[in-house]
Amino acid sequence: MKSSFLFLVILGAVFTSTASGQTYKTSKPLANASVAPTLPAMTETEKKDGFQRFSDRLKIGYWSGYQSSSLGQWGSGANDEYGVLDKTYVHNLFNQVSFNYNFGAKMNFVINPRFTLNTGSTKSYGGNNSGKGQLSVEDMLIGFQGTIFSSENKKFNWWMRAGGRLPTSRDSRAKI
Repeated sequence: MKSSFLFLVILGAVFTSTASGQTYKTSKPLANASVAPTLPAMTETEKKDGFQRFSDRLKIGYWSGYQSSSLGQWGSGANDEYGVLDKTYVHNLFNQVSFNYNFGAKMNFVINPRFTLNTGSTKSYGGNNSGKGQLSVEDMLIGFQGTIFSSENKKFNWWMRAGGRLPTSRDSRAKI
């Protein structure tokens, strides 16, 4: 348990420093711009190389959720994937890393690798889940997401994610 806590602390620190290290465009005024006092100064934006343009369009996020028993029944196990209390289902920490690339259209390309950190023994699981260990890889989500339509007053937005799951988990690979 101590090693998994250390792993989560390091993972959280890495993604926090990544999210806070975003860069912003800077602009400098033109040297020969003759501007009236009521107009804003003309600016010239900096030239960026390919990697800087790529990193400006890339967003990386992290989400995690702890799945356990309720506070009133603390020692009785966690809820399964259907929300039913199961005494054999161990407490776990579900994690997702999101790579979101805006390629210029209204839609973004998304890759979401997912993994689960089990905090108890998984020997009581049936089938291919039996004894899957402390860290298990889940199915990866890949697709496009974005706003399809927005009204002029922005009171109605139609957002959609069209995608699918790649069979990266042990269960999905066994079914193929």
